[in-house]
Amino acid sequence: MMQKKAIEAANKAAKILKNVSSREVSESLYEIFEEIKKISNVFAELITFDCGKPIKESKDEVERSIQTTLLSAEESKKNLWGNNTFRRVY
Repeated sequence: MMQKKAIEAANKAAKILKNVSSREVSESLYEIFEEIKKISNVFAELITFDCGKPIKESKDEVERSIQTTLLSAEESKKNLWGNNTFRRVY
């Protein structure tokens, strides 16, 4: 049942995002990147608390997430589809 809800949510988001420019996507991802960086220690502590990982491993995991978000922000600037809109890739 959860999978069906996730797919429905993804399809709903895709309809909204199809007219969002790659610049807008990039700017949003940069904002997310900055916010994650600001509270990275909180995320690391939550991961440690929830999963029982050593704090060092949790901090590394959060850092990978930060870098992935930054990379996504950079890559989303590229005009991959010949126009300036986000499109779903199958």
